[in-house]
Amino acid sequence: MLDTFTLVVCTTIINAMMIVTLVALYRTSPSEKSILDWLGGICCFFVTNIAGLTLSANLLNHWLTPAVANTLFVAGNAMIFSGIYRYLHGQHKWPLVCSVAAITFLVHLFPFMHENIESRILVTYPLIIAICLSAVVILCRRQWQTRLFGLLPLTIVMGAFTAQLALRFFALVLENVGINVFSHSLIINTGTLGVMLYVMALAMSVAYLVNWVREQSLKKISRTDTLTGWLNRRDFTYRMPQLFSTTRHHRQPFACIVMDIDMFKQVNDTYGHTVGDEVLIHVSHQMRCVTRDCEYHYRLGGEEFVLLLPDCDEKQAMTVAERVRKAVESSPYLHEDNTLDCSISLGVAVITANGEGEWESLLKAADNAMYKAKASGRNTIRLDVLSRPRQHAANGSSYQASKNLSA
Repeated sequence: MLDTFTLVVCTTIINAMMIVTLVALYRTSPSEKSILDWLGGICCFFVTNIAGLTLSANLLNHWLTPAVANTLFVAGNAMIFSGIYRYLHGQHKWPLVCSVAAITFLVHLFPFMHENIESRILVTYPLIIAICLSAVVILCRRQWQTRLFGLLPLTIVMGAFTAQLALRFFALVLENVGINVFSHSLIINTGTLGVMLYVMALAMSVAYLVNWVREQSLKKISRTDTLTGWLNRRDFTYRMPQLFSTTRHHRQPFACIVMDIDMFKQVNDTYGHTVGDEVLIHVSHQMRCVTRDCEYHYRLGGEEFVLLLPDCDEKQAMTVAERVRKAVESSPYLHEDNTLDCSISLGVAVITANGEGEWESLLKAADNAMYKAKASGRNTIRLDVLSRPRQHAANGSSYQASKNLSA
């Protein structure tokens, strides 16, 4: 095994490389402020290793050197915790960092801390283990709640480092009572090696997390309509076949509701496209407010919107459609001194549990039902049920039209 001095030199070099890595990572992701906490933690480890080098080389044998080294090591672990907490909850824990650093330094004022490294480990390690274990707990809790796989590498790294610290601590406790589980040099050197591997793995897991979040953000942007926040046509063409296939595999009904804003061209021609966009945002918001239990909201283009309702029969689908129709009808859009009465026409198509057809035919049936609703006076709902044998009956009832969308 490498001697202690060589291990500390290697660890110092690795720390310096990881500092450069995190600086570069922060420059590419300046909005991710938690990187600053993680960077501060590794900087503390770097200075700790510099102090360790002076002790190993007998350059500065003074009680203050290990006091500063241990204080920064504890502060570094607290900074790592602060970064994790800030990432998960948006708030740093710098007061905690200062508190544990002050406590660690004050403890080193006692004479027994100057005797040997074992005494310092036995005193400081419980605090470090508590900090790291707290980080593992909040990571596991968030992992369980949200299934954010980007957090998994960081969770594993923190868990492994905490386990290593606990193992070394208990091995040293047993050694002090005369039970030698490991050799003394192994206990000390594995700590230095563990920090080196920890810093490398920590930097890599942080880089993975930041890049994973960026990738998820890009995916969300690529499948989201920027104006309304609804999913876009690209996501629809990707998800609809999968969703339809899964539902049909389980022999469940599937409903599709196509919605189109009435007289929308008149709004654009009268007030301009800026007001038209505001109306789109307003109407889409009203529709979403009454369909929060629906996961699949799509804007296919222009003023046309689609709701997908897996495991939903015609009665349930008509109930949803009527709820949406009433929400839009009862929420006019206010533009300066003008009130724009809003309404939508809805086409509902449902394929029954035993029905036959593909998702394209379901969408086409809903689209045709929507045009029938417009042709019958707008602000109405039409229903088409795809069953066995195939039926195209427009079974929906019409609702009395309110004011069309107009100034």
